[in-house]
Amino acid sequence: MTNNDGIQCWFCGTGIEKEDTQAVEVSLRNLWSNEDDPPKQYFWLHSVCALEKLQGKGPKLDLDVFTDSR
Repeated sequence: MTNNDGIQCWFCGTGIEKEDTQAVEVSLRNLWSNEDDPPKQYFWLHSVCALEKLQGKGPKLDLDVFTDSR
């Protein structure tokens, strides 16, 4: 059981603990929507799952931008 019941990783399906301080929320919407505020769907990812699954040919995913103290 996690301390965030109901928040499960989109990729692996297991719960995400608060201790995973670099876990992320991803929102998706229609890229070409003409609406001012188009509908969105939200997904959550463990930091490890995000790094493993969201690497493409372009810019690299950098989770540090979400946790660096400024």
